[in-house]
Amino acid sequence: MCADAGAGLGLEIPVLSSQTKAGLAGFLPAASSTANPVDMIASAGPDDYERTIRIVAGSGEVDALIVTFIPPLARPPSEIAEAMNRAAGSLGESRPVLGVFTGGDAPTAGANGTRVAIYSFPEDAARALARATKLAKWRSWPEDPPWRAPDAQQDEARARIAAALGRGQVWLDPEAIQALLSCYGMRLLESRVAATAEVAAAAAREIGAPVALKAYGPGILHKTEARAVALALPDPSAVESAAHAMAERLRRSVLEAEGFLLQRMAGEGVEMIVGVVQGPPFGPVIACGAGGTAAELVNDVSVRLTPLNGSEADEMIRSLATFPLLDGYRGRPKMDVASLRGLVLRLGALAEDLPQVVDVDLNPVVVGPNEADVVDARSRVEQRDPPPPEGARPRPAYPPDHA
Repeated sequence: MCADAGAGLGLEIPVLSSQTKAGLAGFLPAASSTANPVDMIASAGPDDYERTIRIVAGSGEVDALIVTFIPPLARPPSEIAEAMNRAAGSLGESRPVLGVFTGGDAPTAGANGTRVAIYSFPEDAARALARATKLAKWRSWPEDPPWRAPDAQQDEARARIAAALGRGQVWLDPEAIQALLSCYGMRLLESRVAATAEVAAAAAREIGAPVALKAYGPGILHKTEARAVALALPDPSAVESAAHAMAERLRRSVLEAEGFLLQRMAGEGVEMIVGVVQGPPFGPVIACGAGGTAAELVNDVSVRLTPLNGSEADEMIRSLATFPLLDGYRGRPKMDVASLRGLVLRLGALAEDLPQVVDVDLNPVVVGPNEADVVDARSRVEQRDPPPPEGARPRPAYPPDHA
């Protein structure tokens, strides 16, 4: 139970070497198991516990030990606890030892100079060790300075946000989103905005077939669900027909298409999502994960607070369960992770500089072998006071688990 809980929490349960197993077999009964987890069987006494801890810890094959005692006979748990303490004391600070004592007579942690943290259930010990391991890993991260966009056009970005707010916009239109992202070195896939179906057909001639057609307007937030997307349209006439049909569908759904967005089709790649939201009292919260229409279904997202540094952006991406898809899974080509990393850093810098941008959702971002294309974006703005200085914001004791 303890090994299963630890493995489920990300701890590695290593295989012990034949030399270590032989050392254990030299004094444990033949019925014992010298694999990991080691089973000393019910007859094990204090000396067995102490010798086993010393041998396993001294092998250099483990970083920590969880030692479990289940009282099957009339052997006092205090004797076992003393043996654990002696063995743990001989290790110094090199190997933490946690103890699990089931039953009502468990020794108290910290009593009588106890060095071993005591738990009543194996899952609790595994959880505590996993948390301590995560904290140690976080403390060992390099203290890189926060990443700032060296080419950011902050004044222009602020002016565009002020203009949008002055027009009463809450959700930015496609042209405003493209302009805002470009101020921080991010660009949508090649696009044209068209007010009518006829203008959309003309835009398709400029971009070149095949193209994607999308409608935008109040209430059209999830375009796929609203049936406001048509893909791989082969020619301008198909674009015009699709635009008319799309506008009619939206009208029947009590939605209105303010206009259309024409895009060249994205190449093959892995669909990701990169987003940020201003989350008081912590400031901007940035996320990166598996994207596309199944983003909520897959629910593989890594979340961090800004400002980010390069190491944190790398860790965000590599901690995802779906990261292997970006890294050449099963012989597929490796994708341009560096470009995805750049998007994460640039969006974090934008949110850090511009508190009026309260929500940005880049989904999908198609990460191919040579680039990361932002296929769709939405952004919400509102009037905000300047954020408190970074040092004045509440911070968690260590990075939150990725969701």
